[in-house]
Amino acid sequence: MPNLKFYEELFKNKVKITTFLIQHNLPMNLIPDLVSLAKSCFQDSLLAKNLTLNEKNSKDIIFGIQEALKYEVYDQLKQKPFSVLIDESTDISNKKQLAFVVRYLNNNFECEYALMDMKHIEHADSETLYQAFLEAFHNDEEIFQNLVGLSTDGANNMRGIHNSLNQKILLKNKGIYSIHCLCHIANLIAKRAQTALPEEVIMLVKTLYNYFSRSSFQNDEYLNLQKSLGLQPLRIPQPSPTRWTGISEAINIILERWSVLELFFHKKLESGNRLITQGELEDDIEIDQDIYNLFDEENFERAKPENKVSIEQKVYELLIDKEIKAYIQFLKCTLTKIACFIKAFEGNNFDCSQSYEVVFSFIKYFFSNVISLSDLQNNLEKKYKTYMLTQNTLYTLSSSQFEKEFTLRFGDQVSIDRLSKSQKATFFEHTYTYFKRAALAIQNYIDLNNFKMFNLLDLKNKTINNVELWMSVFHRFKYMMRNTTNEEFYLEAIDFLSTNFNIDPNTSNSDSWRKIRYSESNGKSRFPYLLRLVEALYTLPYSTAEVERTFSSMNLLKTPLRNRLEDNTTTALVSIKESLKRKRELFESYEVDNYKKIKHFISESKESIAINLKPLENDSL
Repeated sequence: MPNLKFYEELFKNKVKITTFLIQHNLPMNLIPDLVSLAKSCFQDSLLAKNLTLNEKNSKDIIFGIQEALKYEVYDQLKQKPFSVLIDESTDISNKKQLAFVVRYLNNNFECEYALMDMKHIEHADSETLYQAFLEAFHNDEEIFQNLVGLSTDGANNMRGIHNSLNQKILLKNKGIYSIHCLCHIANLIAKRAQTALPEEVIMLVKTLYNYFSRSSFQNDEYLNLQKSLGLQPLRIPQPSPTRWTGISEAINIILERWSVLELFFHKKLESGNRLITQGELEDDIEIDQDIYNLFDEENFERAKPENKVSIEQKVYELLIDKEIKAYIQFLKCTLTKIACFIKAFEGNNFDCSQSYEVVFSFIKYFFSNVISLSDLQNNLEKKYKTYMLTQNTLYTLSSSQFEKEFTLRFGDQVSIDRLSKSQKATFFEHTYTYFKRAALAIQNYIDLNNFKMFNLLDLKNKTINNVELWMSVFHRFKYMMRNTTNEEFYLEAIDFLSTNFNIDPNTSNSDSWRKIRYSESNGKSRFPYLLRLVEALYTLPYSTAEVERTFSSMNLLKTPLRNRLEDNTTTALVSIKESLKRKRELFESYEVDNYKKIKHFISESKESIAINLKPLENDSL
């Protein structure tokens, strides 16, 4: 006679089958076949014989798991500081989806992300977004008291000065630290700066991608040419304006295969080619007018017979142009710096105690090309605001100084020696303007002083001894410090700074803070107020990359063949899939109590009548 433990194991297997299908983006209509397969393969197994599962039961399990996961996160958010990452996207059904991802510290002092909710919205105005935000957290004031950070992109409905989602949330809680996603900012800086370069530079990159991606015949010829030369075949990635590092990756591949591309198009010209109009070429490139501003009516006269040109000839002329190659090489240098900045902040394992240093280095890279080094030397932090006052005071490098500095910094990476005198003059004029526009974009989007407080997380940095900085950060987040007085925090900070913790210089800051947190034998912290503030700083978001990953999971689940998935089902599937991605053995290591929680939430569901909290002898699920 099967006992209680048997039914627990049976239910665990049903959960594992369901989550396996979710993890691999498989439809639930495979469940009957999987169950039949298990029974035929394991005929001697009592568990296999009693395994009964169908689409309806699996749907109940999906919603039960989602609620159990959400319950665990809710329990954490009521106790710990957390931040919210918000973004919107459009799915395969052309529905607007708004996602809320939370970032918080677990008990091991490690940052965790969880999808709180993903809602379908009809309109993307700020009021609709705000109401969706309140619903996602059930308008729970207890939870909102622990909300310390908010990260969104720079859209007007998200971060506009008037009547935006950001403004509405700040009215509810003025102490929230609102951050414009740094990855989006870096992308905007790159786009603004690129407008200073000749339009043919980006046009060449986009034309090469479109030329090969739209013709399998041309693409195969190009790949075979690389193989015949003993090279690894490389495709040119899409230089998408919405993908943060897309242009950089495409440029790197093009430069690596520059001579092969020259040879390929030279052979094409020798063998004869098709003629197209410039108007057709413009249509083929799929230009983003607002971002790249590559083409306008003055640049191209459409569909005139005398204006016919071979696309191969046009590309070949650009490839043999030494000035164009110099611009591409220059872009590789600057975009590599921007791509490194983006990758630092989009990664889950980024040590936010290094935020100030990373942002400082990024700003210095661009400003050092328009401000003299004597002004910048170890003094960027102080001079930064001074040079931000007006555009006229921003640039202290003369044209001749810029040319010398450019040659020293980029001379071995950019082939400027092959350019004529007039070409050099034009090249330096464009690149100087490039750095100016990048500096002005940085001025508009980044305030270095906002990142100074992250130095408090670096136990090896002398800034940690700055009591005034500790107090200023305390006042900023005082609303979530649970009625802690100024005097209480000040005395605790003094006690903390006077204590020698013998920190190992090879240990990460998060590990060191974890040791400090659990240094007392009774398991309680000696510095509860200060460590709560440290937790708040660690949870502050610096990008919305995790929300973008959530949308990627959504697009893998909701495909053209599954485009009729209901919104609540899609949200549940994405939530479970993201949890499995972060904890691969989540349901393998689950304790019995966790499975009881899943059963509990299934039994509470109005749709479910098959599962009760207490297993039945005749358990049909």
